Amino acid sequence: MKKLLIAGALALAAANAVAAEVSSILVVHDASIDPVRLDYRMNGVDVSEIDLGFGSKMDEQMTNAVTAGMVMPANITEADEERFESQINESFSRYAQTDEYRLLQQQMLAWGQQLAQLASLQITKAPAIVINGSVVIYGERSVNAAVEAYYSQVN
Repeated sequence: MKKLLIAGALALAAANAVAAEVSSILVVHDASIDPVRLDYRMNGVDVSEIDLGFGSKMDEQMTNAVTAGMVMPANITEADEERFESQINESFSRYAQTDEYRLLQQQMLAWGQQLAQLASLQITKAPAIVINGSVVIYGERSVNAAVEAYYSQVN
């Protein structure tokens, strides 16, 4: 029985040694409001980021493209509103046929998949730095400092 316990303890120690090695880092932040410094450099470590402000940027880009050259009247009447809405719909229909819009759609899809990843990781606030897909460091604004915190947690 002692041999089994010792073997288990050694296997657990080996697993912890492997767990301590950083292989991936995911940075979750709003780069325009509360950026995290991507200051960690180690060969072979994949550092990716999810910018929570990207959705607003995409929305602004699409709004600007669709409403370019349009002026909303200051004192809008119901008839003006209907006419303006019709212009917006026509402009969007033209924009939806462009390569720019197709690229934006691809970016929106990728961003949506990233947000789904956050839900699966149960990320509750930003900034958050996820190390090796499982350990979440909240509130840190430096990837390097988050990696140091990770090592102190797992060792």
